[in-house]
Amino acid sequence: MAIIAFVGAFVIPVVGIVCGHITLAEYRRGLPERGREYALAGLILGYIFTALWVALIVVWIVFAFTHFGHGGGSGGSGYDFPQRRFPVPSPRFTPNSN
Repeated sequence: MAIIAFVGAFVIPVVGIVCGHITLAEYRRGLPERGREYALAGLILGYIFTALWVALIVVWIVFAFTHFGHGGGSGGSGYDFPQRRFPVPSPRFTPNSN
């Protein structure tokens, strides 16, 4: 179970957390101390990788809302098309107002 906690922390961090806690609880009940380091490492890595995933998701959500907006009057797509960057040519003659 300690090895599953260690390897599981890399694949699915929640597995490392759950198996690490279960294994450490078994060790407190009197099981031999064999593999305790793997359980502890899986538990710590599971928490670290879970925190990194949560931070990554928060950054992604913030990025999505700041760069793609929410509205802006462009038909509901959330994206405003850039304005033209070239000057409009002036007319060569002006018509008479008569």
